[in-house]
Amino acid sequence: MRKYIQKHYILFFLSSSIIYLYSCSKSDNNITTPSETNSLNLINSQTINSTPYKIETYIHTDSIIVGYNPIILKIKDTTTSTYITNATILFDPLMTANAGMHRHSGPVEQPIYASSNGGYTGAFMPIHGSTISYDNAGNYTGWTMRYAITINNITYDTVKYNFATKNIKINTQFFTSVAGNDGYTYYIALVTPQQASQKIGIQDLEVSIYRGDNHEALSFTPINNLTITNFYPYMPDMGHSSDNNTIPTNTTNGHYKGSVNFTMGGAWTLNFIKIMQNGSSLIDSTGLEIAF
Repeated sequence: MRKYIQKHYILFFLSSSIIYLYSCSKSDNNITTPSETNSLNLINSQTINSTPYKIETYIHTDSIIVGYNPIILKIKDTTTSTYITNATILFDPLMTANAGMHRHSGPVEQPIYASSNGGYTGAFMPIHGSTISYDNAGNYTGWTMRYAITINNITYDTVKYNFATKNIKINTQFFTSVAGNDGYTYYIALVTPQQASQKIGIQDLEVSIYRGDNHEALSFTPINNLTITNFYPYMPDMGHSSDNNTIPTNTTNGHYKGSVNFTMGGAWTLNFIKIMQNGSSLIDSTGLEIAF
């Protein structure tokens, strides 16, 4: 009789444990915050007025840099604790100064939904650094990011926030402008390798090239089908370059991919020589500065 009771007690204990573990597992699976945000930095979170939608903005660095900034947006329906996957989002950054008399923007890549991170990924390239400040009259100087978000055919344009920009490291230049031989200003940004992934050895290299469409620098066009005649990294302090580099070539949306060989740590200049368009020289030379 004692063995019978012991046997059934053990079975009951095991069954209860399995039910408990299953319940815990099932509850964990209902957590809706994507794990991919764990390595990102949340820089802004706000709810659209009179809606259940909370907009979360993430970046890879501690603040927006003068350069190429991937920006990940997540839209949470707070009534259901689920994330919206079918919205349309437009970035509209603006820098204002001198009581609003001076205004300009920077190149953007409008966000699209990516199931890999559960959010909408785009990019923004501020053309220079700026702090956040106000004059005695209360006029704002600095950058403002504005979103136009369409959900279920309704567009919300009240989401905006101010932010400062900076160079990610002293003596670096991940973004530059250069006068083209056609009279336009061109902007070149380092996409990869970013600061955290720069290291000794051969690495993938990617840059994006944009044209400023007007003198006010309010609109920009990605430029495809350019030919970079020569590319080489140079280490000014040591007076040498490196071999086994690959000249970046056009992929899509103004992006150009190649490879770069850093033979040692330190300050490097990435030189892009004689950028051609339709057989004519568009940019004689330009460069980016990195240090690791």
